[in-house]
Amino acid sequence: RAFNQNTTQIFAAIAEKAAPIIHQLTKSPRGPEALTNTARAFAVAVSEIDSLVLPSAALFSAIVTTSATLREKFLSDQFTILSRSIAAAKARGLVVALPFGDSCAVLTAQAVHKNLEECGAQRVEPGINAKNKHFYACLISNFCTDLEAQSLIAQASWRRSLVHGVAAARTSDTAILVRGSPVVDAIATRAAALFGLPRSCCESLQLVRYRDESHFYLPHLDLLDDEDQLLAGGQRVATVLLYLTTVPESAGGATRIHSLDVNVQPVAGTALAWCNVKSNGLPDFDSKHAALPLKKEKYIQPATKDADDPKTISSRVEKICVNCWIRAFPGASEL
Repeated sequence: RAFNQNTTQIFAAIAEKAAPIIHQLTKSPRGPEALTNTARAFAVAVSEIDSLVLPSAALFSAIVTTSATLREKFLSDQFTILSRSIAAAKARGLVVALPFGDSCAVLTAQAVHKNLEECGAQRVEPGINAKNKHFYACLISNFCTDLEAQSLIAQASWRRSLVHGVAAARTSDTAILVRGSPVVDAIATRAAALFGLPRSCCESLQLVRYRDESHFYLPHLDLLDDEDQLLAGGQRVATVLLYLTTVPESAGGATRIHSLDVNVQPVAGTALAWCNVKSNGLPDFDSKHAALPLKKEKYIQPATKDADDPKTISSRVEKICVNCWIRAFPGASEL
């Protein structure tokens, strides 16, 4: 509803009186609910009334501080609404910190772990020098068909990969797949469902291509640290790395998972999946991984089954895969 002058004065008075005492909600079992509703109401108000921006600054600051204290008690939907309310306030020039840092809701984290653990997938066997006991990754065979893989590759418009605008750590080619394609939507839905989340939690799919020994991706995390992205779409709680081509071990090109001390060799149609957050919602830095380069030797794949056929046209092995990044908030697919 439209805000009139009387309503504006009421909001300003509430903001002034609530800011000094809102921390008391830490003692209330309905604290997260009250914080969420307050943040949402004032986010709408400051979005429409310029004169409320400054009077609401102290209130939003108190909401952020108090919410951080109660992080583990927020329900998933409350976590989402409060984060997006802070995003709206930030867009109006209010300088506010992230209420939950780079974490996700505890219930969301527990759900993604539970779904992955119960999906029946094969766990990746850790190497002898594995550094932790909690992180795990799973392999899902036949995650996509040959026809789906071919369709995804055919949709690619390749460009040089970037990492926050810097290419040094990543030298592959990438292509963002357009939403709306039946195959793209099917893969995105499948990837999100693996963790019990809706399709809208899956970002736009990203194709990645490694063509020779100069293509690699140094050890990295899929976790986000961009404030606007975290507030709008939530953390990347999980990753599904879908291989579209098979790369023999002799050709290199494995996915290296450092904490597990293991290299995973690409097999067409197989997906490698893991959670990027711990079950308490905090980032899991043991999810660090790398794309190892193909070996320098010229490995070839025959174009026909008969490698001795003089008509066979051979080409170098390429590693092509799809990054399916799963976010904590529904609607992240539109970001």
